[in-house]
Parts: sequence; C-alpha cells; structure tokens
Amino acid sequence: MGRASKLFYTSCMLCIALPISVDARASDGPPPFPFEAGAPATGDKTDGPQDQPPQTADDIIIYASRQGVLPGVAPENELNEQDIAAYGANTVEDLLDQVGGAADSSGEGPVILINGRETTGLNTVNDLPTEAIRKIQVLPQRVAGRLGERPTRRVINVVLKNNHRQFTGNAEGTFATAGAGRSYKGEINLLRLKDGNRDSLVLRAERVDPLFESDRNIVSEPLTAPYDTRGNIFASTVLGAEIDPALSALAGQMVAVAPVPAGNAAPTLAALAANGNRPNFTDVRDFRTLTAGKRTFSANGNIARQWGKTALSLNARAEWVSTDSQSGLAGVSLLLPAGTPFSPFTRDVRIARYVGDALRQQGHNANLELG
Repeated sequence: MGRASKLFYTSCMLCIALPISVDARASDGPPPFPFEAGAPATGDKTDGPQDQPPQTADDIIIYASRQGVLPGVAPENELNEQDIAAYGANTVEDLLDQVGGAADSSGEGPVILINGRETTGLNTVNDLPTEAIRKIQVLPQRVAGRLGERPTRRVINVVLKNNHRQFTGNAEGTFATAGAGRSYKGEINLLRLKDGNRDSLVLRAERVDPLFESDRNIVSEPLTAPYDTRGNIFASTVLGAEIDPALSALAGQMVAVAPVPAGNAAPTLAALAANGNRPNFTDVRDFRTLTAGKRTFSANGNIARQWGKTALSLNARAEWVSTDSQSGLAGVSLLLPAGTPFSPFTRDVRIARYVGDALRQQGHNANLELG
C-alpha cells in the first residue's frame, strides 16, 4: 500500500472515531399543572433557540415540557373562581358536596386530589375556604383506576392559589318559632398558602340547648300512683279507696288522696284534712327531654410542605362531644304502717313520691386523629 493510501485510511478512521455530542435539556420554568397536559408535549412559546446561545453543528438540543403524574389527561369540566363563587359555598366541604354529588354517581363519593396529589383524608381539605381555590377540575372516571380506586368513582382535582392568606370568623344561632330548642355555633379559620406550602387551623364550638316535653305541651301518660316530689298519701289497698274514716270525717267528704304538707314531717289529721283530695302535683315533663343538650369543641390543623417532587402533609384533628338527656323522675311507693310516730292514721297507708334528681343519660366522647 502506497503512502497516499495509508494517509487516506488513517483520516477515515479518525472521522469515524469522533463522538457526536447530544445535550437534552428541559425548560427551566416551573412544571405545568399535572392535569393540564392534555396535548402532546411542545416547547414553551417563550423558550426557544432565539433565547439560547449559538450552538455548534454537532449539538442536538431537545425542548420539552415536564409531564405530571397523570400525563395526557384533560379535565372533562373545569370551574374557575367565578364559577366557584356562584355556588355560594363557604368551605371546600360544602363545595364538594355540590360538585361531587352532581359529578359522581358511584355512591362512594369522589376521589379528591389537591394540586394533582392524593390527600391523606378529607380532613385535610374540608375546612379550606372557597376563596383559596383557583379552580376545580372534574376528571374522567378512568383516572380513578390509575390511582388505585374503583374505576366507577369520579376524580376531582382542587387547585389552590399559590399565595393566599385568610382569617375568617363565623357565628350563627338558630331559634324555633315555638320557643326553646336554641343552638349556637362559632368558628375561627386561619389559612396561609405560599409557594405550594399550606398551613391551616380551624377551631369550632357548638352548643345545643335541650328541648323538654313541657316546651311542646306533650301529654304525659297517666300515672299509676299520685307521685310528687313532696309526696301524696293514699290507701294501701286500692288506689281511690278511702284513706281513713277519721280523716274523711274531718274533711267532710271521703278522702282518697291527701298531700303531704311542706316542711311537716309528722302532720296531724286536721292538717291533712284541710287539703283533702287536692294532691301535690309535679309536672314530670319538665324532666323529660325530646332532644338532648349537646356541647361540641373541635380543632383541625394541617401542615403541607413541598420540595420539588416530594410532598409532606400532616393533619391533626381533635374533637370533644358531651351530651345530656333526661328521662323523668324515679317514683317510689312507701308503706306507712299505722301506729308509728309519723302516722296519725288508724290503718296502713302509702306515700307516693319522686326521689332524687332527674334520671340522666350523659355521654362524653373524645376523639383524636393524626394523618
């Protein structure tokens, strides 16, 4: 092989061995929202070769947008801030009840995402005010299957504003036109949104007054004996029979029931005859509730932090509930034998009276959730 041929062979080998430099770069801007990627990836209109330094002939530059967790999924319906305000809802919970109820027919409720990420529970979003929402996206049903949920459930994505601070106080009371049955509620809502991070705290208190039978003129069942808080005396044999002939003689009529005088532990026949057949009466409806009284205190706090593709959220919820209902008074029938220091009668009699306070059913429940 001649010298010219050797030089040509060496030059060809050098050309084949030269590497080609490929530089794949993504745009430096913030990633688009995951569910806005309904179209094929394209370059940013404001980011192109005209904004980059001159490249050599051997460089290959690729421009692309970063994909979200569910690329290529476009929402079936989207509500902006004006649409959300038209619902008149105060919190995300109220809003989702209306939007989710109309969009989801599975009976299980929709799957809720916050800024494209699954939540640890509805407690993390229910108390957010609707003013903090930028838009609501209703996604196709097939998206639920990709999230590990039943494919029949609807997926709703709640997009929050990037920077938002809000303090909300709310108080309300309800009153029945027939009186009584009042209830009161109070709420304080603190919220801060900044650069994908979220801090919120909601404090609530509620009081419901008990509603008694006497408040609604409920007719009580007839008593088996003339019970009263002070007591009434009647015959020991049959209710309605004569207590004592001597008592009837003093009263001028047959006495079947005699009230126990107040503050007199050993009354005479004359004192008992003065009010013969006019028994003491206690309206037991004042000690029976139709609806129980209730006290509720709750606190719900949320902290959410985001570092790039990593997100951390913590929810803590505490609630204390106390209920109190009454079911009347306990009645007893006491036998008072004749001849005792406390009995002026010539025969045995009975005393019917209520003892103690009203029969109560009280409940206290404390609940703490962390997630």
